[in-house]
Amino acid sequence: MTASTLAAALAAPSADNSQHWRFDLCGDTLSVSYRARHGLDPFGSQGHATLLGIGAVAENLSQNSKTDSDALRWASESACGPYFSWHIDRRELNERANQAVLSRHTNRFKYGTEAPQTSALESLIASTEGTARIQVLPAGKAFDDLSEVTRTCCMARFCNRELHDWLMGSLRFSRGEIEAGDGLDVNTIDLPPGGASFMHLVSDWKRMALLNRLQIYRLMADMEVRKLRNASMLVCVVGPGGYRDSLDAGRLMQRVWIELNKQGWGVHPFYVVADQQTRHIAHRIPTDWARPVGQALDDLPGILSLDANERLHIVLRVGRPLVKSPPRSRRLPVERLLISE
Repeated sequence: MTASTLAAALAAPSADNSQHWRFDLCGDTLSVSYRARHGLDPFGSQGHATLLGIGAVAENLSQNSKTDSDALRWASESACGPYFSWHIDRRELNERANQAVLSRHTNRFKYGTEAPQTSALESLIASTEGTARIQVLPAGKAFDDLSEVTRTCCMARFCNRELHDWLMGSLRFSRGEIEAGDGLDVNTIDLPPGGASFMHLVSDWKRMALLNRLQIYRLMADMEVRKLRNASMLVCVVGPGGYRDSLDAGRLMQRVWIELNKQGWGVHPFYVVADQQTRHIAHRIPTDWARPVGQALDDLPGILSLDANERLHIVLRVGRPLVKSPPRSRRLPVERLLISE
């Protein structure tokens, strides 16, 4: 049961497969804490992307077990303490749910764009966790409007050195790097011919900055938006943006993602708008982009029917996958992440 519990925890998604968690096992209690990644980390222990990932870990553990929610104990908000602890019941394993948890994956490749059935939309829209809820955008005006917000946020992202260095530091190109299990396997990205070589070329910020003078960032943003629009629907997790709200959003994201994969849908997370929103709130967007990004984000409440205290947590691009078994980024071995008594 302990091995199954750890496997479920390790299978959670994280920003560019950064796996920003550490597990402490003491008897039957598993505590989940923050693990700083070597080098640049634009999110930190209390960052929004980090909290989404931690919420996903909690959801995986919950689905993996037949034990009720009393097994989960959220800790008080702290920059250095654990996020939560989980009581492992060694007698209880939900084998069917465990398979679904381990089968959840990202598919960044091309989709068919059949319209989703109304019954599927109703089920998704009804999904909640704490303060977090789902807003589904099928093809239509709201879908198109969110695509344009995404375009502006992508352009800003490709002009931001911090985010550029994070992504390029996360990409793994060689076989040895990929097998190490840390970071984003470049083969999981749907790149055009020569795309991997281009990513190598622009991994140096000086080259990227030079190409940006030729407005390469516009071309790269257009490519991202084309991917987003190649979907049957956009599934958005929304709700208040506090510490616990973000953990709840991570749980809901993971629950919906698992269910969509079970039903044969491909899922591709788009975090760029939520990230720019987080940076906008914290006044961390470079001066040249602060106004256009702010204006684009001003459209979100109308597009997503947000209340005054709500924000976007993440967008999931959803469609019928044409590549049924896409490559998956590996995970770090458990001994790298586990401290046991």
